[in-house]
Amino acid sequence: PPFSFILFSDVQEELPRVQDAYTIMNTFPEAQFMISAGDLTNNGEEAQLIEYQQRMRGLNIPQYVTPGNHDTFDTTDHDWHTLFGRHSHSFSFRETRFTFVDSAAATVDPIVYGWLKKWLDEGRDQLHIFTTHIPIIDPSGFRNGSFRSRQEAHKILAMLAEGNVDLTLYGHVHTYLHFTNGGIEAIISGGGGGWPERLDNIGRHFVLFTVDPVTQQVTHEAILVV
Repeated sequence: PPFSFILFSDVQEELPRVQDAYTIMNTFPEAQFMISAGDLTNNGEEAQLIEYQQRMRGLNIPQYVTPGNHDTFDTTDHDWHTLFGRHSHSFSFRETRFTFVDSAAATVDPIVYGWLKKWLDEGRDQLHIFTTHIPIIDPSGFRNGSFRSRQEAHKILAMLAEGNVDLTLYGHVHTYLHFTNGGIEAIISGGGGGWPERLDNIGRHFVLFTVDPVTQQVTHEAILVV
């Protein structure tokens, strides 16, 4: 049967009032879990990471996360791993593959490419949703919101396309955008609270997705947090 999940990223300095977003999320009982594409905190201090974990209790569903650049400013791997688990990981849920890759440094650690190839192979016949913090290619071209290397961006997009990935989810840019990236549907949602993009007039928000694993269709709706 179809199921739903939520994308919510870039909370940053709005962490103390994140519960107002969670309260709205809790009104969608069909949502099975929430995904964050990173920047849970403003600068990655251990106290902030602990506060985020504590505030997670206000949400009625599990969260699956990968770090953003702000989460790595002032912390160690031990802090993140102890509180949230691996930076890069993958799992299947109701015949849908979810893969998370750490791009907090605007690049991917070489060791992760081997893991990614394995996850792509495992999910080849499933609907496959890929999440990373920094957009592989900046769709607007002037936000400085993409991988540092265009060569690497081409490499990973080619891997995702060859691996039959159906949807890519990003944070980092504090707005909502729906576009295609190397022929793959892509959504940027950085509306957790970080300073919004002035030109877009899109403030705090999250995105609710509905997935039908049988037809391999995904629909979505951006929900404003006022």
